[in-house]
Amino acid sequence: MAHVELPATERFTIEYVTGKSWSGYNWYQGDYKSLIQVNTDLPIYIDRAIDLACHEGYPGHHVYNVLLEKNWSATAAGSNTRFIRCSPRSR
Repeated sequence: MAHVELPATERFTIEYVTGKSWSGYNWYQGDYKSLIQVNTDLPIYIDRAIDLACHEGYPGHHVYNVLLEKNWSATAAGSNTRFIRCSPRSR
């Protein structure tokens, strides 16, 4: 099985929130870091918790955005890197 090499400094923080319409959300912050928010207003069972962790963290949005930044920064255009939060690719 192949593995994806992630930067040594990549990480995410989990924050529990209320008053949101979604069950979980990944806020990519740059520098290989994300804030993953989990809405505690909605009931969640273990199977959904695992699904949510994978969807938002590994191998989900967090890893996708880390690899985008890593690969984009390796190009000459990397000095002008910008992440557009509300775009088709951010979903």
